[in-house]
Amino acid sequence: MFEMDVVSDPIGNISVDGWVSNDKYKAITEFDESLIKPALLLADCATLYTMRVDFSRSTDAEAFANSNMPMRFLHSFAAVCEADEPTLQLLGLNRSTLPSRSELALFGRDKELDEEWWEAVSNFEKKYKEQILDYRSGFHKILRARHFDLESEGLSLAESKGVLKVLPWNANEVSPFHLSWDTVKRDYFESAVSQMADRLVVGTSPISIEPAARASITPSPPTSNLGSETTMQVSTVLANQVPGLALMTVSEILDLRSDNQAYLAPFRSAIFDVAQGVAGAEGASLQEVEKLAKIAWEREVAPALRELEFQLERAGFGKKLLSTVLEDKGAAVAATASLALGFGTVVAGLAALVPAAMAATYPVAKALAETGNERRLSKQNRMYFLYQASKAAKKRQWSPA
Repeated sequence: MFEMDVVSDPIGNISVDGWVSNDKYKAITEFDESLIKPALLLADCATLYTMRVDFSRSTDAEAFANSNMPMRFLHSFAAVCEADEPTLQLLGLNRSTLPSRSELALFGRDKELDEEWWEAVSNFEKKYKEQILDYRSGFHKILRARHFDLESEGLSLAESKGVLKVLPWNANEVSPFHLSWDTVKRDYFESAVSQMADRLVVGTSPISIEPAARASITPSPPTSNLGSETTMQVSTVLANQVPGLALMTVSEILDLRSDNQAYLAPFRSAIFDVAQGVAGAEGASLQEVEKLAKIAWEREVAPALRELEFQLERAGFGKKLLSTVLEDKGAAVAATASLALGFGTVVAGLAALVPAAMAATYPVAKALAETGNERRLSKQNRMYFLYQASKAAKKRQWSPA
């Protein structure tokens, strides 16, 4: 079984400072889905290490604090009271009913937490009870939306079929309670980067690291299989060139794999042969390697695909039957009736070619035999899986939304 690892930092691709607006959470998940598609074409089984899972844990920790930790959501409420109008509207808050700045000063960092302070906080909570409840309810809805935006039905399906594992960068088990504290959260994400860097050194599976993930981990020790990483990076770029692949869902790719399992390994071998030639480009940067990969696709892979498509089109029964009859002039007159009947039944399917007298007619029998032989030879072509992938992708591309 051929396995590969894919390393993803979708947050790094969506945000430059780690802050992500609510409307971008779904894009984080879509990035991972897009990233894993080539791997599902190239490998029997893939492991996706993604910061999305770590980010989701952090989001769930915020939800825990909002539901179970009064002092945390009181401080959070005090902070949001000075937010801009769009944020207040999103949370269902009206600035005219919120505490004044002098009242909010109660939650300043330099305040001494004595009995007087606790009494003042108690009075504050009673006075703004309704606003605090509105805030918690609004924030809960936002966090719930974020949680589900970070979930992927397609990736979960791939996991259930045993062809994908989705793991966080940080393998430690941290409870939502602990992760809700800023110091613990900071240490958690620092450890996540450190653990991912260590995993690159000791890992044995071929690996593909997208650029933002590589930048997040740098500086780090070099991977033990750097050549393999470059090869997989190039292979991923090559697989991404499948026409219409971006429009296919993960579920559709899983169906494609299942329907064409026998042709997956030869296709992978062909792609890796091309990738190894590109990966060996001396002194080339990652960006240059990716450009070379796209050139290699147009020079080596695309022509092979077009040739195979032509071969299979030429192997079509109707065209083959016409060609056979025209080539065999002696049988042309005798076969006129069967030829007409043959073309009429092609539309209905080959099952309609029975009765036996029709099937035994020389031009039909010869055309069927040659068509079968050509299709068998086509399926031995290492690009046959790519042909099927391209056909499925194009079908998806022109299907109504």
